[in-house]
Order: sequence, then structure tokens, then C-alpha cells
Amino acid sequence: GKKFIELYPNVHQVIREIKKVTKLPNLMMMWESRLMKEILNTCYDQGWKVVNIHDAIIVFDVEDNASVRPIQIKHIINEIYNQEATQKPIEWKK
Repeated sequence: GKKFIELYPNVHQVIREIKKVTKLPNLMMMWESRLMKEILNTCYDQGWKVVNIHDAIIVFDVEDNASVRPIQIKHIINEIYNQEATQKPIEWKK
């Protein structure tokens, strides 16, 4: 938190103001949760044994994951985030 405020004070201030009138934090957590679920499901579809801890993907050191490379996980994450970024923008209602 402190480092974010130090690096992005203007963004922090905007978020603080938005939080006063919207449910932005809840919406952001729901969005992140949905994206993580999509990422995990994509990994499961590959037959990989993975779990998440917060925003990290943990790839177990088991035979089913012998061929998994970090770049593959990164590609899945980027693809899902990019798909989301091209969706219709969220419409905010007061």
C-alpha cells in the first residue's frame, strides 16, 4: 500500500474519492476473482495441477506438470487479461 501511494499518489487519491460513492473495491475483487477462475480453468483444461494463492499461480512439481513452462502460464494470463480489456467498458451507476 505505502509503495503504491508513493509511486501513484494521484491514482490513490482518485480511488479514495471513488470509494466514497461506489463499491469499487468490491467490484475490483469480483473482477480479479473471475479472471483468476478463468486462468485456473484454462490450466486445468491442459491437465495441469495448479492452485492459486491470492494472485499467484502455483504449479505443483508432479509428473503431470513436467512439460509446463512459466511462459505458458504467462501467455494464458495475458490472453485472458487482454480478452477482458477488449470487452465493453463497465458502466458506472450512482
